[in-house]
Amino acid sequence: MAYSETWNSFVISAGNTALVMLFGIPAAYAFARYRFRGKTNIFFWFVTSRMLPAAAFIVPVYLIIQTFNLLDNYLSLILFYSTFNLPYVIWLMYGFFRAVPLELEEAAVLDGCSVTRKLVNVVLPNIKPGIVSTAFFCFIFAWNELLYSTILGGANTTKLIVPIAAYISLAPIHKLWPVMGAMTLVYVAPCVVGSVILRKYLIRGMAPGAVKE
Repeated sequence: MAYSETWNSFVISAGNTALVMLFGIPAAYAFARYRFRGKTNIFFWFVTSRMLPAAAFIVPVYLIIQTFNLLDNYLSLILFYSTFNLPYVIWLMYGFFRAVPLELEEAAVLDGCSVTRKLVNVVLPNIKPGIVSTAFFCFIFAWNELLYSTILGGANTTKLIVPIAAYISLAPIHKLWPVMGAMTLVYVAPCVVGSVILRKYLIRGMAPGAVKE
């Protein structure tokens, strides 16, 4: 069994999820609560960049990574997965922040809370299901990504999805079904287990978007 590929997939996916949540949550809060010049255009740019296909970035990304000698490196994959996960976090968390009553934050300010303390102690606990569901989907997106893993990765950073995809092109394929089945089972296990464990957060996190005001 491909233990190293599984570990690589986990490290890259978890690292990218932590990175985009760290930067995406404050950015989404700023878009939701503050007014500043160019806010609408910047937010629109973030959201629409999520719509661009990954293949549109692969050539400049490869040249940048090659220039800094970061091919086959965890850091390069973690960073450039942010091109599609960071806009997703900003877009989704923006809606969750907007759903929090402004009166709660005003009351916190009257009690002497700073902006950071208000965000950490008042706002974030009220959108915990949204944070969990957003982080989970970011992890899944990074876990399932194939193009960057194939082009930017190598022997040291090969994710589990890469050999699974490679087996499909090999012949005679009927002899590979046991190996493909075992690897696919390992591949889908984190998604299934995570969905079961976090199901209450996922349901509560997605519920606000199911009702139109």
